[in-house]
Amino acid sequence: MKNLSREKMLGQFFSGKKIANTLFDLLGKPTNISVIDPMCGKGDLLVPFAGQNNIYGIEIDTDAYHSAVDVLPKTAFVANWNAFDNTLYNDMNVNGFDIVITNPPFVRRETYQKSIETIDGILPIKEVIKRLNDIIGYFATLNEEQKTELRTILNNISGLADISLLSWILCIILTKIEGHIALVLPNTLIAREYSAPILRLFKELFEIEYIINDVNSIWFEGVAQIQTSLVVAKRTNYLSKSHNISIVDLFRDSVGRNNITSFVDKRQSFRNFIKKGKSIKNLCEISRASQSNYASTSSYIQETSKLNSLFNCHSKEFKTLSEYGVVCGQGFRSGANSFFIFRNEGDYCVSKIKGIRLPRNNVFLKQIIQNQRALGDNYV
Repeated sequence: MKNLSREKMLGQFFSGKKIANTLFDLLGKPTNISVIDPMCGKGDLLVPFAGQNNIYGIEIDTDAYHSAVDVLPKTAFVANWNAFDNTLYNDMNVNGFDIVITNPPFVRRETYQKSIETIDGILPIKEVIKRLNDIIGYFATLNEEQKTELRTILNNISGLADISLLSWILCIILTKIEGHIALVLPNTLIAREYSAPILRLFKELFEIEYIINDVNSIWFEGVAQIQTSLVVAKRTNYLSKSHNISIVDLFRDSVGRNNITSFVDKRQSFRNFIKKGKSIKNLCEISRASQSNYASTSSYIQETSKLNSLFNCHSKEFKTLSEYGVVCGQGFRSGANSFFIFRNEGDYCVSKIKGIRLPRNNVFLKQIIQNQRALGDNYV
């Protein structure tokens, strides 16, 4: 923790031109709209909107803020402020924004505490939740029932929740009815158990149009080895039960010098390419998934599962790993474990801590898979 960079403490992994242009394309390259990036960094995601649009950017880091001011039009409203400070929104339209777009800060929970101690303006998680409750009251983008539900989620949020999840909530609040949200999210954020209440609400409020996945974790290569997804969705009060999400997996070879979709003809938009629905081997895989089933907790195989290529079992129900007694953890945290790791030596299991030896059939020992190298390439 001693040598953490300011960038890591702020969760700064700037989007860059490639991702910005892709999201702009997926949103239909709109004009005459209001667009806000509440964590705008250097302004990357807002640059394509420069022109006939009302642009708003908020950035807490002074250096990044000045970079955003330099690249955005003089008419843009850019504030050097904390996006969770509710006083910032007092003069803004209570009906929200046509487009809310952001790459929220990705800061590990343990790192965030260090950033609070080191960087001026960073608010503790509890204070962020309090401010979000105030922001919910200001905007008319949610009805009273939806506001109550969101407040309940906020006030019961998991202690594991991080600032990127709270940023997602802020963006939900800011999005106008019939407006769009466009997010750069860590793939793990969608999958985390503590994100489930927000994902469930998101699916109730938004028609998810696109989920674009960085299969090989290369969009932020050299900065962060993290699998990322682009999520584009439309805010609606009339969600169709039959709505399907377009899900696109992009592979390493799809990334070109100036874009992440080098396989798309320059005369064609990525948005139109997806509509035609043709996958290209080793470049992109396009699939459709029912929004009602997407990321559900049922034990039915999902429409997007690779298992469907092995079995003709779209409607077959499977047992979960936990029903077989298999428990999945989030990995080992040094100094925070309630267990020791043993290795096999003959009839005994021996711990790295000197002097601890147990018979291999000891009732307190459980078999583990410690890392991915222990896994093969087979489906079981």
